[in-house]
Amino acid sequence: MVFIFNPFTKIAGGKALWIGGLFAILTLAISYFSHSAFDGVIDFHVAPFTSIWPYVSFYIISWLCLVLFLGLTGLLFTKTRFRWIDILGTTLLSRAPLLLVALAAFAIPYIDKEQLSDITQIHFTAGFFIASFFSLICIIWTVALYYNSYRVCINIYGSKAVWTFILALILAEITSLVFIHSIHFK
Repeated sequence: MVFIFNPFTKIAGGKALWIGGLFAILTLAISYFSHSAFDGVIDFHVAPFTSIWPYVSFYIISWLCLVLFLGLTGLLFTKTRFRWIDILGTTLLSRAPLLLVALAAFAIPYIDKEQLSDITQIHFTAGFFIASFFSLICIIWTVALYYNSYRVCINIYGSKAVWTFILALILAEITSLVFIHSIHFK
């Protein structure tokens, strides 16, 4: 059970980057068909695009923003040396549960702005609620993996680890949203 939430004591660096890359490729392939847009470090929306490139761009921007802020936080708040390859690899591997979110998105319909004006016309199914709840659980799992990745790679513990991680996560989320929403895809 510990391995599910913290594989980073055994897998880090290039190995984590390679395995995380395989999960990313699978997730993005499924995302294109299930219309799963991971448009932020902890965001997920169903958004139909005609090309795979918005899905790929959102995924990479979110991941790199997280890497940047976790690394900067480590530089500012710890005296220990760390390897950027470890942060790159473990954060990418931390995104593995998003594969399950992309699969669950097949049960979540796209709702555009016009439909939101008359919510009574939208028919929510049991599958919608189950897939949405399952997706939320997977995103929480992903955040737990982010935290353990940060804690192990930066070698930081206790309340300092918690508060600096929260700071880095918030800054990464805001930065990723700014970048992603400045890009206009159809």
